[in-house]
Amino acid sequence: MTILLKEEYAWTLDSVWLAEEIFENINSQDDEVVVLDFEGIRFISLSFTQAYVNFKRHSPKKIREINLNKENKTMLQVVADKFNMKIGLEE
Repeated sequence: MTILLKEEYAWTLDSVWLAEEIFENINSQDDEVVVLDFEGIRFISLSFTQAYVNFKRHSPKKIREINLNKENKTMLQVVADKFNMKIGLEE
């Protein structure tokens, strides 16, 4: 299953509550693997990033990120590095 973040949520990902909503959606899916498409996402806040990585760490789903621009991938990866996690399809 693929979730198009810009279409389903917004072009900015800027709150803990939004990260929580996205993961409620992810964790309610029947699919074991969920792909998050970041195409068109222009901004990711630090608070969203921290919540996103935390929710991803505790999710029972295998989550893949695609179409991350350089800035957003760097932001997510900096936080994910603290937990030896990878962001993107390389996992």
